Amino acid sequence: MATTSSRAEEILNDEALAEEELLDELENAEIPAYIREARLDMLKKHAVNLNEMKEKQHGQYTEITEEKKFLDLTTTEKKCIVHFYHSDFRRCAIMDTHLEALATKHFETKFAKINVDICKFFVEKLKIRTLPAVFCFINGQVVDKITGFEELGNTDDFQTSTLEGLLGISGVIQCTQEDKTKRQSLVLKNPVKMTTVTLVNRMKMIGIKLLCSNRNLMKGGLNITASRKSKANFDIFKLPSSF
Repeated sequence: MATTSSRAEEILNDEALAEEELLDELENAEIPAYIREARLDMLKKHAVNLNEMKEKQHGQYTEITEEKKFLDLTTTEKKCIVHFYHSDFRRCAIMDTHLEALATKHFETKFAKINVDICKFFVEKLKIRTLPAVFCFINGQVVDKITGFEELGNTDDFQTSTLEGLLGISGVIQCTQEDKTKRQSLVLKNPVKMTTVTLVNRMKMIGIKLLCSNRNLMKGGLNITASRKSKANFDIFKLPSSF
């Protein structure tokens, strides 16, 4: 289960109480002493880790104000999510609202945003051409990205849980098996909400084996036709190629 900001505060504010509760639990279960000691040691280390995360403003959706700080963040944090945004684009503001909510729910992952105007080198390096662009990093490596609202249903009214499910697939935030199952079901039922390439990549990422033939995607006996309207019909912010 993901550690929320409120739960992290409880552990940090009263570590002694947490240890006492754990001891009561372990004693009632008649667990051997060596296991109790190991569990207590894990609890103490967890508290230390949470304190370090708090100092790095985990639980908050913060803004990166310098290009160098983006590199520092992604190379020092085990798990982080960075939103590349532009202040003039309303869909970036919508994305901000959802990511801010998720930052308090997933304390162990660092959430941040950076204006594309101040990080042109990384915009080019990461080949960002559509905003909003949300990149997921684990140990300094890009493990997933969500660009535009295509995978979110091409609507401004998507639920935070929909975004959470997509982010959870890569492991950058904790995702329950129930969430993963829901995401698989959604991908299979709504292929028209993604381009063929996006659909194929997403299905592979969530563990669905498939065979591709032209524009038909097949899993077992299920045929899916991946057709959709032109991207030009959707409200997507495009960065100029010379950006």
